[in-house]
Amino acid sequence: MSTLAIFDFDNDRIVKPKGKRTPAKTISFCRLRRFIHIFQTEIDVVTPVKKIQVWEKSGFKPEDGIKVLEAIILKFGEGQRVWGKHSKTWIPEDVNNRLRKAYIERMCSAEIVRSHLRGIRGLGGLSYSTKVLRFLNPEHVVLDSILREELCLAETDYAEFANACSRAAECLNTNITPVDVESGLFAWIQILNPNQRKERWKRYRNEIC
Repeated sequence: MSTLAIFDFDNDRIVKPKGKRTPAKTISFCRLRRFIHIFQTEIDVVTPVKKIQVWEKSGFKPEDGIKVLEAIILKFGEGQRVWGKHSKTWIPEDVNNRLRKAYIERMCSAEIVRSHLRGIRGLGGLSYSTKVLRFLNPEHVVLDSILREELCLAETDYAEFANACSRAAECLNTNITPVDVESGLFAWIQILNPNQRKERWKRYRNEIC
């Protein structure tokens, strides 16, 4: 399904199809603001930003580059399995060089930036490479497996999805970024899941009506 069918710009809303875990549902762009706030409350988006700042100030030292990825994968992405499986095999200097190239070219297309990140074990797929992207440039949204499954998107829909998030951010006419739009969608979908087990999302069940 095209993301243009999901983002209804004529009516300022998002029409979510039935996904793997969640029912079909509609949310207005305005209502999405609340879920952006919920995401920022429940997910650690601060630590990765601080680690990037430290990395920059250190002159991009390898040990600080590794800490950037640790913050994104573990603190933000909660990817204990990915971190445990791959980080021990990393050569810090090599990983740092790839991350630095991605940082230098962060204003380029997502595909160019990802071409550097894919060389780092654990970041070869779309899910975790785009998690890193979102902290390098707020125009580069995350498109992980949950979003793909619940919005009925394919990996090849990334550019279209990112563009739609950008247009939705403009419609909100505030300091909202494409990453904020995607984050709000992620939180909304997690709360929509009738079999959700995590208390952090279950506590907002009354917000989805």
